[in-house]
Amino acid sequence: MANEYICITQGSAGALEEGESSIGFYTEKVQTCRVSVFECEKATLMVHDSGQIRIQDLSDFITSYGEVMSVQYAVGEETKEPLHSTRFKDLAKSVKFRAADATHIRIPRRIFAVAYSKDIGLVEANPLHFNLRRDLNETVCEAVNVLNDWYTPSQTIPLNVQFKEGKFTPPPSPTLTVSQMLRDLRADKKHGLLGASALGYYGPRASLEIPPELLTFLRKFDLSNACFDGLPPRLKERGSAYQQSAAEFAKLPIFG
Repeated sequence: MANEYICITQGSAGALEEGESSIGFYTEKVQTCRVSVFECEKATLMVHDSGQIRIQDLSDFITSYGEVMSVQYAVGEETKEPLHSTRFKDLAKSVKFRAADATHIRIPRRIFAVAYSKDIGLVEANPLHFNLRRDLNETVCEAVNVLNDWYTPSQTIPLNVQFKEGKFTPPPSPTLTVSQMLRDLRADKKHGLLGASALGYYGPRASLEIPPELLTFLRKFDLSNACFDGLPPRLKERGSAYQQSAAEFAKLPIFG
């Protein structure tokens, strides 16, 4: 369909090759990530980078479309700029473009959306003002990407190219099994409860079978949304209530 914008989820990338009828990209829920657009000889590329994608995968993806002609990126109030700036410089060396030549926009919001086309450039976007083409597997794709962010060692996540050659690709697979994620949760004394919340929230959305005992535990201690909101007030001080929750968590019959 003409004049449509392809929706890319957090942790994914897309390519609009020469001759593609869609005119641009759209991505939303941008908070700590950096969104970059690369105009290359053979395609327009968008990357919604959480800061965990393998640099080599990004380099291979970009260089497969020829020389980089221009680069634009967007940051917001909570973008992890030291992390992204370092990654961007490393990527620039690999892809052979000057990081200093990239232009950027700064969005004065914690969470925002952006759209890009050659006509309008990279701009803050309201989805109601764009003709959007969404991935039917968008929820699964986003959930898997977020879980991979939580559970994969830093900056080693394989790149998920969500859109190329005129169509959406199948959703990615988690880098770890549920059993492996649970093992990591038990070993993580600092972030275990938040990681458990992320698994409880995103696991079902990623079509993973999550132990019902974990979901019951999260509801009991008001942790179902802790991956977004942080620990609830009664647990933040890490006093007796926190110790009780941690002790119950450790005893759950889910760790194998």
